[in-house]
Amino acid sequence: MNIGLWISQSLLALLFTVIGIMKVIMPINRLSENMKWVETFPVNGVRAIGVFEIVLGLFILLPRFFKTLPNITISLASYGIIVIMLGAVYTHFKRQEYSFIAMNVFLLLLAVFVVYAGKRLQVF
Repeated sequence: MNIGLWISQSLLALLFTVIGIMKVIMPINRLSENMKWVETFPVNGVRAIGVFEIVLGLFILLPRFFKTLPNITISLASYGIIVIMLGAVYTHFKRQEYSFIAMNVFLLLLAVFVVYAGKRLQVF
């Protein structure tokens, strides 16, 4: 289960950091080509979500390397990802973009697994 935890944390860290960076640096019109929901959100809101995702992506993995409060930061980052994914599921459901919901639910379940496995293995 420890290997699965590392893989899950690494995958979440990579995805959230990269997607967060995209939301922060890409022009909104270019971002909206692949993420239609961006058109209905304020620009600063999209940027804030991107910053939040970068922070969560970094904090879900880096504390294990540096041994800096991993029990608090990784748990909080996992819960933050769960909140972000619940918001994403709600947004896509409201916009009737059902094809995106499966990926959001997968990432949500991956974050739930990180919380569960981390507590069970007493890694954090």
